[in-house]
Amino acid sequence: MKITGVRHIEDCFDGSYVHEILFDADITSTFIESLGTEGKLQYYRSFARPFFKAVLADRFTIKGVEGNRTIRVLSYEENLERTLDHLNQLIAVSEGSAYGAGCEDAMQGTDAAKGNNC
Repeated sequence: MKITGVRHIEDCFDGSYVHEILFDADITSTFIESLGTEGKLQYYRSFARPFFKAVLADRFTIKGVEGNRTIRVLSYEENLERTLDHLNQLIAVSEGSAYGAGCEDAMQGTDAAKGNNC
């Protein structure tokens, strides 16, 4: 799964920014569960359309539906690059590739690198 597009949705009064992230593949339960390794995950599998919400590193929130190709990201950083880098790391971990053999260095200090097949 790769990020193929980013669309700015709105700037909120509390200083946050909302973006829609588009992927080239459907969001899987494996990816959703990987979000829980980095933060607080709410995952409602029993919903007709399985919804999830994750608060990661107290920096941004992700909301989406399993099987869709988009998520909404609420961030307090105007520059979305750090958030996108973090998402790319989570995608790599969920797919078991994690930037190849050196993923511990790429993800130093994150819980996602621990216990995964990096």
